[in-house]
This record gives sequence, C-alpha cells and structure tokens, in this order.
Amino acid sequence: MTASATLNVIVASLAEHAAPAAAESQRAYLKSDLRFLGVTTPVLRKAVAALAPPRRQISGVWLRELTDAAWATDLHDARSVACVLLQCHARLLGPDDLPWLEGLLRRCHTWAYVDALAVHVVGDITRRQPAASKQQLERWATDADFWLRRSALLALLGEHRKGAAFDGPRFEAWAVPMLAEREFFIRKALGWVLRDVGRKHQAWVQGFVDRHGTQMSGLTRREAAKALATPLR
Repeated sequence: MTASATLNVIVASLAEHAAPAAAESQRAYLKSDLRFLGVTTPVLRKAVAALAPPRRQISGVWLRELTDAAWATDLHDARSVACVLLQCHARLLGPDDLPWLEGLLRRCHTWAYVDALAVHVVGDITRRQPAASKQQLERWATDADFWLRRSALLALLGEHRKGAAFDGPRFEAWAVPMLAEREFFIRKALGWVLRDVGRKHQAWVQGFVDRHGTQMSGLTRREAAKALATPLR
C-alpha cells in the first residue's frame, strides 16, 4: 500500500471516532483554520499503530510521501498522523532531509506540529549527525520566522533528551539574541530548554540566569527556575 493510501485508511478509521464538539474545542484551542475530527491523542496513536505498515516496510521516502500528502490536506488529524509516524521513524531521516523539514516547519503555524517535529525529529537527526546539521540549525536560529527560531532551540532540547551532551555555548549563542523578544513562543521555548536542562545541569542554568537575568522575560525566568533547587533560585 502506498504512503498516501495508508494515510487515507488511517484517517478513515479516525473519522469513525469523530466528535464534533471536541473538534470545535480543539480548533479554538489551537486557533486554527484547519478541519478537526475531534479524536483524542490515544485514539490517534492506536490507529497509527494498528494500521501503519511494519517498521521494516517503512522508508524515508515513504515517510516523506505520507507527510506531503498530509500537509496537502486541510485536516489537522492527517497532519497529526504524519507527526506521529515521523517521531516513530525519525532514524530513517538524515541531514539531507532538513531542508524538507524546514519547509514543513514554515507551514506549520502552530506549536502542535512545530514542537513534535523540532524536538523529536530534527533533534534526533542533529544528535546523530551534528557536524552535517550544525550549519542549517545555526541559520534557523536567526531566521525571520519565529517558528524556525523556536525549532532551533527545541532541537537542542531533543538532542539533550536523547542523551547527547548539552552544548551550553551553542545554546547561549543562539538564545541571548532572543531574550529581548516579545514573542510568547520564543520566550516559552527559552524557558522550556532551561527548565529541562536544569534538571541535570542546575549550576549551568543558574549561571546563565545570573549572566542574562536582566534581559530575560518573566516567563523565561519562571520556567528556568522550576528545575532549580531552592538554594539556587
């Protein structure tokens, strides 16, 4: 079965669980113009697990075909199916796929897809092949599109969660120019990375706050402080 046909089968299965009231609630929450079926994440993941081909039959080309088909629709749930499959099979992608992923990220217009792709897919690629990916992420970190800037930050978070050593100097170089930004999703991402990294590297995060605290928004500072021990706050 082709990738696009697989997507259609999964979406048809999800449509059997459509909940109009929940769909409207989800659409309003994400402030989206897309159509929603209103299915829950567990239901969506169960459908993907049951109806997607076995791992050995999935390739990077297949993933790209399914994802492009999902993004060609105006259905949130189709894009969510693609995000789940990309997360599950991120190892099939590499640095050569980053320009394609960049195109998706530019068309996401919501954290719901950006975060899934940046943390779990881009972060996995850059952790496995940092040298081949570094230049592209550095460009994202200064891009005019704040979703790309957020993606660069969250890719570092993804690397860290997958076991890579946290690259403090790189985060600092990217983050400091963003500290004065008023965009909520940048402020939140900065705090999110600091909070997550602080669970293992409290002293480094405290040092970052000490060096740049006067430039940080209250939101970023509050998020960073959540992972710090009481004496360090």
